[in-house]
Amino acid sequence: MAIANRIPIPEGYEQILSDYRLSLNAQNLSENTVKSYDIQFKKLIFTLNSLESEGEQTSEQNKKDLQTAIEIVVSQSKNSPGVVRSAIRSILRFMRFKKGVDTSSIVIPKHKGHRTREVHKCPKEYVDKMLVLIKREDDNLMVRLTRRLVLRSDDAVNLKVSNFNFKRKHLRLIGKGNVEVIKPIVDEDLIRVIKDYIKYRLPDYSKEDKAGKVDFMFPRIAKLGHPTRHFRYLMEWVGKQLDDTYRVHEIRHGAATDLYNAGTELRVLQKFMGHKSIVSTAIYAEPSQATIKEQIARAERRLAGNVSNDPVLSDNLVEEGGENGENIK
Repeated sequence: MAIANRIPIPEGYEQILSDYRLSLNAQNLSENTVKSYDIQFKKLIFTLNSLESEGEQTSEQNKKDLQTAIEIVVSQSKNSPGVVRSAIRSILRFMRFKKGVDTSSIVIPKHKGHRTREVHKCPKEYVDKMLVLIKREDDNLMVRLTRRLVLRSDDAVNLKVSNFNFKRKHLRLIGKGNVEVIKPIVDEDLIRVIKDYIKYRLPDYSKEDKAGKVDFMFPRIAKLGHPTRHFRYLMEWVGKQLDDTYRVHEIRHGAATDLYNAGTELRVLQKFMGHKSIVSTAIYAEPSQATIKEQIARAERRLAGNVSNDPVLSDNLVEEGGENGENIK
């Protein structure tokens, strides 16, 4: 760390560097990797800071130098490119709003290993095959709950027994953006499986704390340094067995799409998924061709006034008073 300490840190960047180091430490990287990242990042801060001290005539050249420095740092961030890119964004915001330096032309490149594949929807049939392959009961139930309750991966791995209310048959979470989410559990078989797991299997995966109470649903997983990474590795292992790989979040995508195509209204789905904005829900709720065809056909029948062959519209018409507007008793 002696080399890193010899690189000066301009005033105002200390907090950014401190946050960056904390994020790196959370990634379980080797000491040498952390040192290398630290040195490169300090050089980047020093290069960026030089922008404000130069005149207008040389600023464009400095920006080119800065762009090159950022590309070098990102290209070397094999183990945690997300942390590095996030820290670079923090620096650019600091330079722009605190120092008054125009950094709008600076582009943060994606790491070469960054996956840009299209998000797919993991179908129910694939999840059913997963559940057959996965023998550990905690892993198995975690995948099942992710699918049935449309959970985010970090919510699934950190579920607690206290999140469940079996009397009211729901799961209560404080989700992303500090949004309270109440997820009804309508499947009695799923409720029975959860209760049996808590009663008979949970003690096998955990050690009681001083209060004598175990709260994590999946303590073996939750106590790992990076529990969501365990879920990702599990998906990769299953992908090798089935010769078809999906990412963790695509289980949630697939479940939301199926609920939407089964007739769940978008507003209801928004509440169930815990989204602040319905725009986010619309990304997940992709109508199938069958749903599009059915609803367009129904709309055309309604426009043509031919509802006799549509049981849904016919029932609505009877409730409203029949074809001639007469009350039907």
